[in-house]
Amino acid sequence: MNTQRKLSSKREILGPNSMIARIARIIRHIENTSICILLGLLIVLSVAQVTGRLLFHSGLAEADPLIYYMVLWLGLSGAVIATRENEHITIDIISRFVSGRPLGVIRALTHAFAAGICLYLTWIGIRFLQDEIRYDDTMIMGIPLWLFQLIIPVSFGMMGIRFAVHAVQQGMHPSSYGVSGDGDPCL
Repeated sequence: MNTQRKLSSKREILGPNSMIARIARIIRHIENTSICILLGLLIVLSVAQVTGRLLFHSGLAEADPLIYYMVLWLGLSGAVIATRENEHITIDIISRFVSGRPLGVIRALTHAFAAGICLYLTWIGIRFLQDEIRYDDTMIMGIPLWLFQLIIPVSFGMMGIRFAVHAVQQGMHPSSYGVSGDGDPCL
């Protein structure tokens, strides 16, 4: 009876209809929708800029810096999504020589190392953002420049959390989890 109660409470916390799973689905939907919208806007703005330069010999006033920041947002958003899906770029030489539980432990350690690096970059990104806020630079139509750079600490923070979750999942199930795309999707 006690074991069934523990299993039932675990399903409520981690199951497909749990609050965590619902939040993960909402975040997934927001990420996927926003990256599609961002890509569409980037294409439209780039085509408008090129067309303006070809036909009218001048482009949109501040389109180039905006395009640069849109590419930054798109790249970092793609990295966040790749980390969510455990489909990020890896150099996987070790899996040719090691398999099973030892490989799972090694992957858990590499995920933990990646989490540490990403969280360190989050801290650096926050310090960079604080400097930008202090300098009070503006870009387009008086919008503060730091708003365009906000993606840096946010994306590295999300990747750090996701790598940490992957490390824990890998550590809990070292022989079954860890092949790209396997396991429960994390926040």
